[in-house]
Amino acid sequence: MYIVSSQQYIKIYSKGLLKYIPKKFIPKIKPKFLTFLKNEEETIIGKVIGIFLTFERVPEDLYIDSIVEGVNKYKEEKTHSIVFEDMRYLDNNNIKVIEKRTGLKVINGEKVLIEFMPRALKEIFLDIGEESINFEVLLITSKAESIKPLIKELSKRIRFLTIFVEETKNLEKVKEEILLETGLSIYFTKDIDKTLANYYIIINLNNNVSLNVDILKPESIIFDFSNHNKILKDIHLKNKKTVVINDFIFSNTNLFLQNEDVFELEKEIPSRLYELNTRLSEEDFKGFSVNGQKYSAKEIVST
Repeated sequence: MYIVSSQQYIKIYSKGLLKYIPKKFIPKIKPKFLTFLKNEEETIIGKVIGIFLTFERVPEDLYIDSIVEGVNKYKEEKTHSIVFEDMRYLDNNNIKVIEKRTGLKVINGEKVLIEFMPRALKEIFLDIGEESINFEVLLITSKAESIKPLIKELSKRIRFLTIFVEETKNLEKVKEEILLETGLSIYFTKDIDKTLANYYIIINLNNNVSLNVDILKPESIIFDFSNHNKILKDIHLKNKKTVVINDFIFSNTNLFLQNEDVFELEKEIPSRLYELNTRLSEEDFKGFSVNGQKYSAKEIVST
């Protein structure tokens, strides 16, 4: 079973960064059960709980406490995962704390993003005019071992792949396996900025990465699947026109609410909600999310 958390954000401030209202003046945040989540067989697969923040400034630790309290209050023995409606204010450390204190896994959609990345690139390449492209691709990740299936699929569509990986364990083993299975020789870099100007396609699966956006190719396309979209924010600050895709969009054909009056589930959903499906279908892939707006591959290429 899953717990889906629906949140209303006003402003969340991290401790020590900005002034916030002292805890004694903040009313108690009371999580509320909203409704059940069902699949197309009418089987209940999760609970939707609401954590509503209706005041101006909230310290980060209180915000995390309220999430943990709400989840622990409504979780059951068979509950195994949490899905957040919005993850903009959750970094890696927040997620680890929530997982440790609730004993549940936070679903971030990475499984779906990896599964559909080859399909997404295929659509973009076709609109560029090349199905097999000579563009260099940079893949940024935390662990190379976890993305081997993605690398194997990418090897069918690209000739040049560079990987920056935060954890170097088993790196040479992964490199050798990919070469033997696909014939693709991967270049691993320890300094992203040194070769950043070479890449037309950048795929980021790491929440901790920072790029020197000044040296990006102006026509490059970035898939930034970090929680807080720091790359997008840096590009906006520099007034760059680089396209940053922050999610895929899917048709919702299998998730329903028992009571739709208290919470709205859209007809098109992000990857982390789509991951709740027991089966994934290419027909459900509907486009790309860019800064909260839906785009087709054609619109991405022409932007």
